[in-house]
Amino acid sequence: MTDQLFQTGSLLWLDVALKSSLLLAVTHLAALLLRRTSAAMQHRVWVLCFAACLFVPVISIAVPGWTLPVVAQSWLNNETASATEVTVQSLMHPPVDVSSLTSDFSLSNAWPRGDESGVAQSLSHEGDRFLSPVLPVTTSGDVRDSAGTTPLATSRSGVATLSNVSWVAVGLVIWTVGVALCLLRTLWQYRSMQRVKRQCMETSQPEWLKLRDDAASAIGLTRAVRLFHCEEARTPMVVGVWRPMILLPRDAENWNTAHRRSVLLHELGHIQRHDVATQLLAGLVCALHWFNPLGWCGLAQMRKLRELACDDLVLACGQPPADYADVLLDVARSYRDHSLAMAVGMARSSNVEHRILAILDRARNHMTLTPRTARLSLLTATALVLLIGSMRLETRANPPAETTIEETSTQLAQATGDTTSQQPKATPANETTRSNAGLPEAVQPVESERRGKRLIQIGTDNLRTNGGISDIAFTPDGQQIAAGQQNGEWPRIHLFDISTGRRANLITVEEGPHGWVRCISISADGTRLLWGEAGGAVALWDLVNDRLLFREKLHRRMVHAVTFAHHKDWFASCGADSVVQVREVTNPSNEIQTIATAVKPDDGGDFVHSTGINCLTFSVDDHHLFAGDPTTGNVLVFNVEKGDLVKQIANPTDKEGISINPLIQSITMSRDGSFLMAAGQRTVKREETSLKYGGKNVSMSEVRLWDPVSGDLIRELYGREDHGFGYAGLSPDGMKVAVGDFSRLRIIDAESGDALQTIELPGWWGSTPEFSPNGELVAVAIQNSIGLFEVQSGNRLHHQSDMPIGWMATAAWSAGGDRIVTSHGDGYLRGWDVETGGVIWSRELAPVVSRSGWNAAACYVKFTSNGRSVVAAGRRDDPVEYRNGFVLVCDAEDGEIVMTTGSREIRNAVLSPDNERLIVATSNGSADDTRFASVQLDTGAVLFSVPPEFVKGAFHSCEAMFIRPDTRVLEAALGDGQVVGLDSLTGEEQHRFTADWLEEGQRFTARGRPKQPRMWEADFSADGKTLVSSANEYVYVWDVETGVMRLRVRHPHDHGCRLAVSPNGKWIATSDLLYSNDYGTNTIRLYDIETGHEVMQVEPDDKRAIVLSFSPDSKKLLAGYDRGSADIWNINP
Repeated sequence: MTDQLFQTGSLLWLDVALKSSLLLAVTHLAALLLRRTSAAMQHRVWVLCFAACLFVPVISIAVPGWTLPVVAQSWLNNETASATEVTVQSLMHPPVDVSSLTSDFSLSNAWPRGDESGVAQSLSHEGDRFLSPVLPVTTSGDVRDSAGTTPLATSRSGVATLSNVSWVAVGLVIWTVGVALCLLRTLWQYRSMQRVKRQCMETSQPEWLKLRDDAASAIGLTRAVRLFHCEEARTPMVVGVWRPMILLPRDAENWNTAHRRSVLLHELGHIQRHDVATQLLAGLVCALHWFNPLGWCGLAQMRKLRELACDDLVLACGQPPADYADVLLDVARSYRDHSLAMAVGMARSSNVEHRILAILDRARNHMTLTPRTARLSLLTATALVLLIGSMRLETRANPPAETTIEETSTQLAQATGDTTSQQPKATPANETTRSNAGLPEAVQPVESERRGKRLIQIGTDNLRTNGGISDIAFTPDGQQIAAGQQNGEWPRIHLFDISTGRRANLITVEEGPHGWVRCISISADGTRLLWGEAGGAVALWDLVNDRLLFREKLHRRMVHAVTFAHHKDWFASCGADSVVQVREVTNPSNEIQTIATAVKPDDGGDFVHSTGINCLTFSVDDHHLFAGDPTTGNVLVFNVEKGDLVKQIANPTDKEGISINPLIQSITMSRDGSFLMAAGQRTVKREETSLKYGGKNVSMSEVRLWDPVSGDLIRELYGREDHGFGYAGLSPDGMKVAVGDFSRLRIIDAESGDALQTIELPGWWGSTPEFSPNGELVAVAIQNSIGLFEVQSGNRLHHQSDMPIGWMATAAWSAGGDRIVTSHGDGYLRGWDVETGGVIWSRELAPVVSRSGWNAAACYVKFTSNGRSVVAAGRRDDPVEYRNGFVLVCDAEDGEIVMTTGSREIRNAVLSPDNERLIVATSNGSADDTRFASVQLDTGAVLFSVPPEFVKGAFHSCEAMFIRPDTRVLEAALGDGQVVGLDSLTGEEQHRFTADWLEEGQRFTARGRPKQPRMWEADFSADGKTLVSSANEYVYVWDVETGVMRLRVRHPHDHGCRLAVSPNGKWIATSDLLYSNDYGTNTIRLYDIETGHEVMQVEPDDKRAIVLSFSPDSKKLLAGYDRGSADIWNINP
């Protein structure tokens, strides 16, 4: 009896293992398809997968199922079936006489009488719950075996056979041991956590408690959370499931307020999302399925996604991405691995760069999980686990010729009554645009055939791309330079003419897998262009005939580097999967070598630079490949033909643990092969450097020259002021090295290390320099532009200092419509002549104080009504007092600054009708930390602040502001859907209403909490009586005085749009927001504000508008792009 029960348990174990593996495989596929969605969504998919794995055994036993013949009969037995033995298979289902299958057939009647038959019958029904082997069917004359007896008549031998344990039973024993070991490891971690908790001291400092409460309120967290200071902690972490607590490291007291707020938002995000509990759940599943690599891969992916999801939550609360990236970098510098059960740490050194790049990537989806999406994902997961869990895995057995498998299964199912009931298909509900009687019917506009006409362009597109530049490369003749464009739906490479700076060609592929260009290389003869993509594809382009030759996914994740061999017909690629591929150029499908290095791969997202192999180069004779390991800074040398590791050049950087990653950014072989240049970064304490500003630990560039044969160090080229990430390029003659540090580009002598040329580039965070083939020019990527410099003089080519670099941040027209003022990502304010498109003046908003600082950018610009002055407000770099906001007044004729003052960071502003005051919306980063302040423009004095600084709680982020000239009321549209009216002279609240666009089924979260009608974008009409807002796929028009929705328009793009209302109050201009999983189009649409009908379309040339501004007469529209340029369109309908 015990042996039989053991065998039954073995079958159940096998059934659950197979179904869980199928569930994990389906989830991996789903994760691949959803890789462009937000981290929160991807994390939720994995949480539901692991939860579903725990329910598989219950569903397998309790839920009626359906059959799938997939399990081989031989799997269930390691004994050869014979006529004289009773195997587990025959015990579960003995031969049955087909002739006995009548309407009154019962399974018990088919079993021989005796003591063992009852056991067999019982086991048979239990076995049907999870494994349903097909019955060997015979006729009544064939029931007996060769001895003349039925197989079960010799029941004693049948029971004896069970003592020969099958491999499934052996596997069950091994599995039990593995589970026990995993649980013991978890127990040890739990005890370690308890030891750490006993050494912690709960904080009672009011400033910490206030920040905790503010942060909890910002994300809607109501649970009680305690704060503890812990000497053992080296990074902030969350501990506990039922009574969560946050452990702060010992240096937390040295953090400034913004730093503390960011950390608390992140950690409270873990608590709100129940990440400790989901981590334990996933760990339990992996312990139960310790033999399954799919589970461990999913657990690793889930850990990375939970951090990205909390990072996105912090950004959603209004924290500036650059500031938060600094906080994350500082926390990671002091990270020490704490593998504790029921604990979630903030930063790991192995994935911090991945997270920083994701934080700074504007095109990436940073949205938090909506309740509707959560419900849909839960329903989908429930349906999937019911489908897989109720599946009955049958053994595949060959029946006698008289009866087919299908016939036997049908007959037996009919006889036993064990058929699965057919559920009727659910009829989908008819889609409607009005489930709430209080909302107007949605207008479905018909595309207009009218097109706007471009009048003039301001700015330049020379040496500019849409968005950032990932990599650059000169053609061998030095006549052109190629630039890979970051982010986008398809790979795009821009080829620019060196002599003019104009774009000569755009190389793109708009079919096959999506993915943007990460790295590029051009062959020595100039006929082939090679590139690697973020999704793992490698492509080869024929530059002579301008056509695609090859594009295939050679790597599982991002491709970090591609290169051509010097003499052989080869190219090589490497990526985050730690694999080096060598292929033939003339026949890329021909694999020369695949080298699976021992470097730890990264199975995370697309923005990975901290693991895998991130750079490589061939030796001069092409016999060896040199590859960089970013996790150690070591250079690995491989024999190409054999694929063997020949040697390893060790990075001598100090390994005491201060460095996040002694990253190696690039390796370059000198033309004569006499030395190998390796460039990267090291992290040191700031007091060890000559830097005045920066964090406690700072990144310092380092360049080393190595002997490629012996591996000996030749010389080091770095100093105490080389603050940067370690981007460097080698001149063709090997005599000069160009280093891209923070805020400067240096040309140094490769022999002595002396600086030959220093080019100041304030606010630049560096990129890999590239020398021209003749060594006279050096190029670097600067935001969305190519900086082309003469090596000898340092002069920048094809660049006028008054031409903008970076994206356009905001723009405004003069009252007469003859001038425009703009702010860009390069930190400058510019005045433009509308008639000619020329720059009138250019003025720096605020200096970049620290080497690792950033350029100022205005969120608001406005001409005064008399046209004599320009008012601007926004953010700047202030590493001293951290007052990262500014208000500035300058002369409209020449840009001369008249007044400037600092403040908290300013997110929005509006000028009073009398031009004497500027009302600003300030915030230190949290969504509910917005305060309105009135600034006297002639003196810079603050007249009021609402609410005051000492009052707990503030407004949500401000999306639009306007002061009504007839009532002097400040109307403010907030991100949580509130529209607040304040007295612009005193700050006292006058009225408030909710711009509630939610329908009945959208009003509550999955937990029953009220849902906020979020406002993504907003703008007021010129009289302040009408508000236009955007959320999801709709554009809404509201009456400000009554709070009633007048109109809603169905926009073609599902992920929101930028908005502008014309001064005459008749038109709404929209431009699609750019999301990585839903790119939308470049089309600008104009709608009638009364009817919602589309009246015109504007089609920019390969550019996406991020700024929209009507002229005062409403006949022209300025569309500003991320290239930095702008077009002025005639849109008079």
